[in-house]
Amino acid sequence: MGLKILFVSRASKSLQPHPFVQEQSDALGALAQVDYVTHYLIKQGGIKGYLSATIGIWFKLLKQDYDVVHAHYGLSALPAMLAAKLSLRKVLSVATFHGSDLNDEKERGLSQLASRLADWSIVVSARMKGFVKGKVKVIPCGIDIQECDKSKEEARASLGFKLDDFVVLFCSSFDRPEKNPDFAKRVIERFRNDCTKNVVFLELKGMNREQVTRTMVASDVLLMCSTMEGSPQVIKEAIFNGLPVLSNDIGEVSQIVDGVIGAYVVTKEEDVYVRQLMQLAENSVQVTFHQDFVNTYDNRVIAEEICSLYLKA
Repeated sequence: MGLKILFVSRASKSLQPHPFVQEQSDALGALAQVDYVTHYLIKQGGIKGYLSATIGIWFKLLKQDYDVVHAHYGLSALPAMLAAKLSLRKVLSVATFHGSDLNDEKERGLSQLASRLADWSIVVSARMKGFVKGKVKVIPCGIDIQECDKSKEEARASLGFKLDDFVVLFCSSFDRPEKNPDFAKRVIERFRNDCTKNVVFLELKGMNREQVTRTMVASDVLLMCSTMEGSPQVIKEAIFNGLPVLSNDIGEVSQIVDGVIGAYVVTKEEDVYVRQLMQLAENSVQVTFHQDFVNTYDNRVIAEEICSLYLKA
């Protein structure tokens, strides 16, 4: 019999697991050592929502014999770890922390409490280890290594981009202050004034996985200027899809792009960003990366590492 795993996380706006959580669970579920992975989605925040989740997860653990309960993000991990303790079952409790939960002082205390209750904590960045209590292992989130079925020209045509458009893709949605969209918008405004091409500035919002991939293939550069990050998935996905990256040195960005041609880590100054965008607009660059990049961030490799932690714990 293989491992029976319960994944716990906040529901997306579509009341589904967030894509990277679903993709990690799918990769785990494909392993021979795993029987199945099911999801418990926390649909409401606040004290009431997380208290309700604690009770719901507790009931789920009582009704079914799970070997592992694995939660993503500190606020989701707290009710999951509490429920695992209260169930009095022999279930391994694992919490993955992604950056915002430990970097944000408002969430840090509750996230650290969750790490104390967990049998194992996973952090996606080595820089985060110092915030976590108890047993901890660094395992970055992986990406699905699947190529887009369209060329750049086909992807651009399908999205309605013109030949003279220079498409800048923001790393997230404009309503997330920790991504610093105001800085990005100031940079783009100045860039538009200097660039001879028609500058299109898009946010990553409300897209499914296929749409994200197609938009990345069609774009000319990914822009990141965050105030806090862990091991950002969007950087890995952009590189794999051949999209140049322009970012400040935040979280694990420098480590992710090490050795990648077409990825630029710069100081967070408007002048520097505008200058680099102008260079990319004048001279297109082809992103290239080594096989080590694939070996490090392939979801199948990450799943093997997580499963190894489950089995040795």
